[in-house]
Amino acid sequence: MSRRAFWVWGAAAVAVVLVVAVVWWVRARSGSGERLTAAGREISKAGVTVVVPEAWTKNRLECGTPVADTYVLDPGDVATCALSPEPTVSYVALRESDLSADPASSAATTAGEIGGVPVRTGEGTLPDGRTRWMAVVPDRDVVVEVVSADPGLVEAISGSVRID
Repeated sequence: MSRRAFWVWGAAAVAVVLVVAVVWWVRARSGSGERLTAAGREISKAGVTVVVPEAWTKNRLECGTPVADTYVLDPGDVATCALSPEPTVSYVALRESDLSADPASSAATTAGEIGGVPVRTGEGTLPDGRTRWMAVVPDRDVVVEVVSADPGLVEAISGSVRID
């Protein structure tokens, strides 16, 4: 291999490594993620983090409806259909959203702050008796929704929300 070819291949390899590093850094800073902690499974989206029970699985959905205790994070394309009756399971949904069209955005009307970041929250009881709490983070276009028949679980999960 000539000296020139060595430098060309070396420069190309360095460029590839730099591109991969930049892509990884951008995705780590702005995307979603999850990791296990002593408190449970920590999931995040656009700097908004919430802790869910470690035993819960990710994206246990049918027709876009949770069918088991689950956390919903980046589910991808979801088939459109209806489950009736809707399973009475516990779930946390953490999503980026068009807040002007998201029903949670209009239901979360109480102004507040989490970590110094303005949020709107809302809570109530669904027709099937489950407790529902949500937080909308307008600066991030993020919605956190917590639903469970156990109000204590809803309180614990909603209390774990933090914004970096």
